[in-house]
Amino acid sequence: MGHIPGLELYRGTQHRKVEGVRAGLSYTTSLPAAIVWSSVPPDKWGQREAEFLPTSTVHVARLNTDRVLELAQGDNHASFASVLMSLEYGDRGGISQEEATKILQYMHNRIIGKAKGGEFVYRVYDEEGELFDDNDLPFSLTDPLTGVSEIRDAFECADNPLETAGRLIADTFIFADAPAVQRAAIKMGYEAMFYWDLFQGAEHASKQLLGIEAEHLKGVEWDHDIDGERTLVHETYRVLVDHAVIQTRSVSVKELLRDQNRLPRQ
Repeated sequence: MGHIPGLELYRGTQHRKVEGVRAGLSYTTSLPAAIVWSSVPPDKWGQREAEFLPTSTVHVARLNTDRVLELAQGDNHASFASVLMSLEYGDRGGISQEEATKILQYMHNRIIGKAKGGEFVYRVYDEEGELFDDNDLPFSLTDPLTGVSEIRDAFECADNPLETAGRLIADTFIFADAPAVQRAAIKMGYEAMFYWDLFQGAEHASKQLLGIEAEHLKGVEWDHDIDGERTLVHETYRVLVDHAVIQTRSVSVKELLRDQNRLPRQ
């Protein structure tokens, strides 16, 4: 796809500032999706429904670059191998073995709570192609193991690293979150990354907050997730350098909701 400078992008936050909790801010091409992301999500026990805060805000920006990396072919989930190929692993100027291993370490740390961030879905397969069960790993409080750490150890000493990397599949956003991925993309001259992000958890919030089924929001589409199940997604741009987007304005969600016609449907 073509990534045209001037494309309008949106970022929804629960506060009035555009900053986020980690490097590489994400923006969507869907205004309604950004509005939903600006809310406080429902808790997983169902005791609290989604709600907007007085400070819920949508920040509007324009894409200011055509140096955009389609991370793992722009899908909502990806194999570690496809991410490495996007970053030209094995080629001069591409991501190094050491930096590639740091991606796996970041993922492992996030699973065990040593790195900030929410949950993500991943699947690990053994050398015979059978799904690996993390519950089969020995339990340890001092040195916890995960399927990702198993791939990390195998990847470091593999005769065919890309083959080993193909045994790990995860939500694409976790790769986009990884500092080593961002560093490699910047080194290659990219200024932003593109992929389809999951709209999971927003299906119910959309109905509660906007009175609209999420599938009818403009810019939200059906796709298949890591397990082949139907899921809702939207386009996402991850900013790698500040000038990749130009901020144009910030609008309170309260103001946006005054006119329901400003929430375009499919």
